[in-house]
Amino acid sequence: DAWAANVAGYAPPGGESPLALQRRVLDFVATQAVVEAVLVTHAGVIRSLVAHSTGRCITDCLDVRPPYGSRTSLVLDAQGVSDSL
Repeated sequence: DAWAANVAGYAPPGGESPLALQRRVLDFVATQAVVEAVLVTHAGVIRSLVAHSTGRCITDCLDVRPPYGSRTSLVLDAQGVSDSL
């Protein structure tokens, strides 16, 4: 099916693909001029940041499943995100 053929690029009707989500997340992070921030978000955003910080494709991070209500710490630097999980 279409999803299996292109997991990273497939967008369900009315939705966005994992790659589109990652682009939106990284664009948001790039616009932030803060020293520290707390984001309350879902696993897709966390996966996007972890993939970027580790240089992996978003589809290689589908196994990243933070438990509900958990905390994930990431450190932002001038080049983007460096993980500190």
